[in-house]
Amino acid sequence: MSTGVGALKRIAFCADDYGAGPAVDRGILALVRQGRLGAVSCQAACRGWPAAAPALLACAAGVDVGLHLDLAYGRGGLAALLARSHLRALSRGALAGRIAGQLDAFEREAGRAPDFVDGHQHCHQLPVVRDVLLDLLEARYGARRPFVRSTRPRRWRGAKPWLIAALGGAALAGELARRGFPHN
Repeated sequence: MSTGVGALKRIAFCADDYGAGPAVDRGILALVRQGRLGAVSCQAACRGWPAAAPALLACAAGVDVGLHLDLAYGRGGLAALLARSHLRALSRGALAGRIAGQLDAFEREAGRAPDFVDGHQHCHQLPVVRDVLLDLLEARYGARRPFVRSTRPRRWRGAKPWLIAALGGAALAGELARRGFPHN
């Protein structure tokens, strides 16, 4: 799309963390009802997801609704997940169980597969996690795989995009392309 004078640039907004709590959910629902969001990613692992899902699904026509995979909770949080993934010390079986459990929870409430999958704190890009996730999505959905959010930045502004790419964003982008996954 041209960026010259008079040209409009389309920007799509996605709100993360739906299901994480009533205040977050109310804010996201208000934005959906105002037509300000193109997508909502849901934390199906949160206790609030089953109760929150019907309100979102009732008003989300024309909005992509996806799974916001969360693996960094528990002992050590994100730091432990980062270390264990880069050391390849994550159990593939346990990880597949956690990911499948979140897909099951999403599908149970939504009645369908997620439109897309991304990760809370970009966890879906990490070594071992990305391989297990993509294997599971291929096995579960076949050719009708959901879109997977690539975390590789289009523009390198500051240290954060570089760090995200270094922690797995570049590798995820390559794997998505190699396996033919729809992605940004």
